[in-house]
Amino acid sequence: MLVLGVLLACVLHTSGVGRPSGTSAGDARADQLAAALRARGRPITLGEKVPWLLLRDANDRPAKHALPADGRPVVIWFWSCLCRCVRDCEERIVALLEAYPAARLHFFAVDSNPDDSAFDIHRLRTSMNSPYEVFRDVDGASARHLGVDASASVAVFDGEGRLRFRGAIDNDLYEPTVSYVLGTLEALAEERPVDPTTAPSYGCRYPIAR
Repeated sequence: MLVLGVLLACVLHTSGVGRPSGTSAGDARADQLAAALRARGRPITLGEKVPWLLLRDANDRPAKHALPADGRPVVIWFWSCLCRCVRDCEERIVALLEAYPAARLHFFAVDSNPDDSAFDIHRLRTSMNSPYEVFRDVDGASARHLGVDASASVAVFDGEGRLRFRGAIDNDLYEPTVSYVLGTLEALAEERPVDPTTAPSYGCRYPIAR
């Protein structure tokens, strides 16, 4: 699992995910990027491409995160430290990463709860031994742009960077019988239509004004 974590970190680094913009000049650039992200307005529709998101890294530095479009799908797992659903789903996420290692999938997590600090995220990641990076979406602009309003949700992009699914990872928190995220990835690999393309989340709604 440690090796998997290292591989994921390397993939995210080389693909531009988690790369800081700098210090004071970087902060000014981050403000410009945040304004540009907010100016995008409405949530994107399924099938649209997302070239980048503005998030904060583990050191709480703002960074422009490019979403790779190199043929591998991208899964974004939405977090909240206070959401029990995130913890309950951790084993399913770990199983997903074992089935889809870095050579097949880009994966990272985003915490869009403004009440969660970088320290809170680090502490929970450590306690769960999570084998993936978690970034902060402080004002929720990235979650809004992707049309995600709750934690324990995923946004799945195809190898060309187009949003193909958003919503819950499966059909039930306690006794799942259908994995939406695995179904989406299998459909993409087999080049067939994704069905369903959305699913209501059973996670905790983010306290962010819409």
